[in-house]
Amino acid sequence: MNRTHAVLLHRHVFGFVSKSPIIAWGFRAPVRCVSSQVSGADTVKRTLESFGGMENDVLDESDMRPIDDLIITDHKWLLSSTIRKLCQRFQNECDEDKKREILAKYTRLVSLHTTAEESVLYPKLEILAASGTPLDVVHLKEGHEKVREGLARAEEMIDVEHKGTRKSSVMEVLTKVMKELDAHMTTEERSDLVKLRSEVDEATRTTLGTEFRIAKAVG
Repeated sequence: MNRTHAVLLHRHVFGFVSKSPIIAWGFRAPVRCVSSQVSGADTVKRTLESFGGMENDVLDESDMRPIDDLIITDHKWLLSSTIRKLCQRFQNECDEDKKREILAKYTRLVSLHTTAEESVLYPKLEILAASGTPLDVVHLKEGHEKVREGLARAEEMIDVEHKGTRKSSVMEVLTKVMKELDAHMTTEERSDLVKLRSEVDEATRTTLGTEFRIAKAVG
């Protein structure tokens, strides 16, 4: 997904692109777009399909739930099943190339989720925080950064395992990453998403949910 494709995607879904604070990411530099009423699940489905759908994702393109519900579903899928299974596969795999593939998939899935949160959820939380709602978005971003650093470290360690690094060391790093993800997701669900739900109406949260799914699809 390059910048041109992402701009076209948001023009197709939202009608136009401008300098609104709502940000959608499909690449390193953000595209800023105005969120407007999406014309139903069919439009979103066609848009996502035209950009390759949502491969390896638990969120269906026709799922029009609010963002808080979608994120909780994504959390359960990521941590409770997908990532734990990938860690088990990684631990049991002996081939170095296959281990790299497993870790790359692990990193990709985490990146899609965290980037979508940072581009759609966190800007909204920052607006609420500025208006007086007790939210610590900086802490949330720091949680994502810790996870990224852990995954980057694991990738580096694979390359030096054959030079004397203990075989279990990469797995120890991944286990720590899982614990950090678990703590981060728990905080979001028990605090930040609860406050979002109490401060933002369902229609707006549903629109944010659509943006979240699109951000994951084009990530």
